[in-house]
Amino acid sequence: MNVDRLRYHDSIADAVADLGKPEDIGKVFASFQRYLYEQVA
Repeated sequence: MNVDRLRYHDSIADAVADLGKPEDIGKVFASFQRYLYEQVA
């Protein structure tokens, strides 16, 4: 289940108002995602 759908009840306008433009959200997620899979030395 998508967390955004739970929070915003499928309202793109509400999500954009809180999180920013979809392209900006995508850029932040893509740059953050590498830390999710990075192995700790």
